[in-house]
Amino acid sequence: MIIKTLDKLSIPTHENTIFTHPDFSEWPSIMERNNAILQSHNLCNYRYQLLKIASDYTQKLNLPLPENINSQNVIATGHQVQWHHCGVFSKSAIANILAKKTQATVVHLTLDHCYPDDFLNLPYIKKDSLLLKSIPFGQKNHTDAAEFQPPPKIQKLKEFYQQLIISDKSFCTLVWQNFFSKLSDMKKFTNIADFLTFLQAQLYFAASIKMLYLPVSLMSKSPAFLHFAASILNRPLEFAIIYNNAILQLKHPNNRSFPTPKLLMIDQKSKTIELPFWLITGTRKNTLSVTISPNCNIKINTNFQNNISIRPKAVTLALFARLYLASLFIHGVGGAGYEKITDSLIENFYSIKDLKFSAATATVSLKTIYPKYNPQKQLEELKAALRKMQNQPELYIDREKDENSQTITQKNQLIEISKNTNAPKHQKKQAYEKIKNINKDLSKKIDEQITVTRKKIKILSRSAQILNDRNFFFGTFPEHIIKNLANQE
Repeated sequence: MIIKTLDKLSIPTHENTIFTHPDFSEWPSIMERNNAILQSHNLCNYRYQLLKIASDYTQKLNLPLPENINSQNVIATGHQVQWHHCGVFSKSAIANILAKKTQATVVHLTLDHCYPDDFLNLPYIKKDSLLLKSIPFGQKNHTDAAEFQPPPKIQKLKEFYQQLIISDKSFCTLVWQNFFSKLSDMKKFTNIADFLTFLQAQLYFAASIKMLYLPVSLMSKSPAFLHFAASILNRPLEFAIIYNNAILQLKHPNNRSFPTPKLLMIDQKSKTIELPFWLITGTRKNTLSVTISPNCNIKINTNFQNNISIRPKAVTLALFARLYLASLFIHGVGGAGYEKITDSLIENFYSIKDLKFSAATATVSLKTIYPKYNPQKQLEELKAALRKMQNQPELYIDREKDENSQTITQKNQLIEISKNTNAPKHQKKQAYEKIKNINKDLSKKIDEQITVTRKKIKILSRSAQILNDRNFFFGTFPEHIIKNLANQE
């Protein structure tokens, strides 16, 4: 398989291939130019401390470190604390390929300030239907970010793995076998983010993808991030205006290919300004806002004096990664759509021009696992049968009964009237209405048959939707598919 170029930032329909933007052959020279630009603004100086934090965290989870950690060349990507689908996997795979070409270090940002997955969807076939089984492993907590949720309990994990090994051909069951057979070293996990990061990092390493892992919660405590946040907090109004102007450009009628972030609130009367950060108080998060006093002092708006911290939102995370962490930041196609905002901030707020980003994605659906399973033909036949039941119900009932025979004769007479080109329009219209009512009455006689057919259509429609879905966890695919995706040249 080969790497192909995305003509536009949209999800590709072609499967089992990594797509990049821009052309992958340009990425090494983009990295080199980005490094030169960032060095001229003294922003590369922060990389060493960030890589140290990432190295310490990776070692804490007993994950292998890359052979050579190079702060001069850093490639960054990342995702929420969720099961990564093959599109997310492709970002790390292409980063790894690029790292080999440029002697770079890959850093995977773990967005542990977002909400985690607490179950895994496992597809399976039963009676010619493709179904999903949701396997729980965590708490059903949708109010606290992953960094504040404890790791799963051992008994829950045993139950999780027992259900998972039903799919004994999957990549994850092979790689995780040793860990789940012992479950003895759970103390290294502070929260559910650590646990999910560890499990997926094992799979990445098994696919020969070597990365450092950096949780956003730890990154946000670093001197580098505090310097970044201060640069914005010291000039909040200017930042918010540039940010909002960039969003308004995205909301232009010609730029509606993806949802845009909300405008930041700027209250000129109270001098209160929203900024694209989360303010964390305890375990809760709210959008950060500041107020500028008459003597130009800037105050963060909160009633809490202690135990507060900040985390980036999507745009500020990408902004920080591009300026302070990476020679090249790799987006998926969704996040890449927001980079016009980030580009505008880099150029107009930080006065840095021509800093580039990249994007990568891949589509791998269950058609790869079930190549012979195709519900579409049967689905079309059932839909055609349902239409026939509704429009020609007489074909499915006992015609010999007097009441049915008379009704069918009446319908045939009305059909002749409706076909008669010489019949008046109002007469033809009346005939159509009577035919519709007759069909409705006759359909009641085969109501059970119609109900069964509709149920079959619903099941097969869901099966077709599952079959074409690209969002399944990459670990549930067979090993050879993932390793082929990871080693494209």
